[in-house]
Amino acid sequence: MSEQPIMPASELALEVVIFNYNYARYLPDSLHGLEIQSRRPDMVRVSDDASPADPPDKLHDILAPFPWAKLQVNTRNLGAVEHFRTRIAEVSLGAYMILSADDFLMDPDFLADAMRILRDHPDIVVVYGQIRLIDDSKQPCTASESGWALFERRTAAPNAAGWTFLSGTTVRQALAFDNVMPAVCCVVRSSVHRTLPPFPIANPHCHDWQQWYLLTYLGNFARIERPVLAYRRHGNNLSAHFEQSGDALSHLEQAYRELLERPEVGCGDAALLRIGCVRKLLLGVPLRHLASCLWRYRFTGVGINILREAVYRRLSRRFHLCYTRCRDAVYSQYLKQGKGAH
Repeated sequence: MSEQPIMPASELALEVVIFNYNYARYLPDSLHGLEIQSRRPDMVRVSDDASPADPPDKLHDILAPFPWAKLQVNTRNLGAVEHFRTRIAEVSLGAYMILSADDFLMDPDFLADAMRILRDHPDIVVVYGQIRLIDDSKQPCTASESGWALFERRTAAPNAAGWTFLSGTTVRQALAFDNVMPAVCCVVRSSVHRTLPPFPIANPHCHDWQQWYLLTYLGNFARIERPVLAYRRHGNNLSAHFEQSGDALSHLEQAYRELLERPEVGCGDAALLRIGCVRKLLLGVPLRHLASCLWRYRFTGVGINILREAVYRRLSRRFHLCYTRCRDAVYSQYLKQGKGAH
């Protein structure tokens, strides 16, 4: 990608890369979401990482109604990070968007608006939109509020065109504490990779968050203030595997250390990252280890308010879970007794 000439803003073209690993059953939705766009991508590639469940002939059949989409199949499994690196390094157009095969665009004007923002604002390097959580049946998904949803509420200041300008500094400071950027639904200016290689840190659980963090040093961000993409929550999500296996915390702590080693990170940013790391560990450590974790970090200078916030947030989640279980139990009891729920 470093050999590609910088394209004038007025000539920006867009490439969409759809990544697949055993998600072929969702591909038609993802491709249809691109087909309905008022501003179509200039190039679409579907890249499969040697999926055991999705042989090439099956993928060719799925893509047959979408002749504008090019299929690429890896001869061997690269893993998520290397798969992303390989395909993004091949991008030859002025902007690109990563899309997972199990998610799809539902707003027909998202790409048009995102490309217009990049064209009119050369200082903006990433444009993204709000996402809507759904389950396998495409119904709204009830889940705990994520970092990006909280960030949307705190920073929303849409202009007349319906999008919010976010300085790189604002995004970077927020990313020190939470991953406030969705992994997908982001249109990126390709020229940033002359300075920063795609997914420069190969952390298997946090590579997208680390890339967003480092991109904040290269320019500003914009968020379109409406839901534009349906994001599926299902049992095969990569992040879900890390959470279930208990590996997420170790990868997260390593991710913070990797960022702290980067030359871009100054003293002020490093201080925020250290605080953010402790906060994340306090929020994620198993409850039986919470007391020892609090004791471990009592003299690290993270501040009593950070410790309080982490503990109060955990308690609120615990009480909400207990309340939900009691409510559901009472509801079921009423139904069994034939009295109806009140």
